Amino acid sequence: MSEEQWDGHRMCDANSGQTVFRVRGARVCDANSGMTEYRIRDDGRVVHANSGQLAFRIRDDGRVVEANSGQLRYRLRN
Repeated sequence: MSEEQWDGHRMCDANSGQTVFRVRGARVCDANSGMTEYRIRDDGRVVHANSGQLAFRIRDDGRVVEANSGQLRYRLRN
């Protein structure tokens, strides 16, 4: 899985469908402020931009799940 695979996608809340983040290259940016919140790694891990700690994992179908619980949090949309 390439870091650039999700470039241009929106990360939408799984329940409401509202756009929360936008993906710019390997950066996941807040939809409102444009600030980088997370970074996407090659293996589908989503880590905090500042600490590098694992936050989420991206599944092949574009589901974004919490790293610890596996609970669905976001969906990646075009």
